[in-house]
Amino acid sequence: MTTAAIPADAREPSVSLRLLGELMDPELAARTTLRYGYATPSDAARRLLPSELRGDRNLFPGPDTIARCHTLRDLGQAEERLDAVWRSVRTAN
Repeated sequence: MTTAAIPADAREPSVSLRLLGELMDPELAARTTLRYGYATPSDAARRLLPSELRGDRNLFPGPDTIARCHTLRDLGQAEERLDAVWRSVRTAN
């Protein structure tokens, strides 16, 4: 699963929002899947893909596989610690 986020302290969050908007464009998302093999969550983009890719369970797993996956969750108080570690990684020389 690929995710995207804009840091709270981003200098120009509007530029990041525009980029994310472009990346979600169905035609660009479909081309990205074709060229790089990245799955797309966009149904509109998937409809643009050849049928053999739309049905590829390695690229687009079925509900039975998804049900066995783990996703991110709220870390509560530990979120602050993770944020501090990530900040130190981002600012390391």
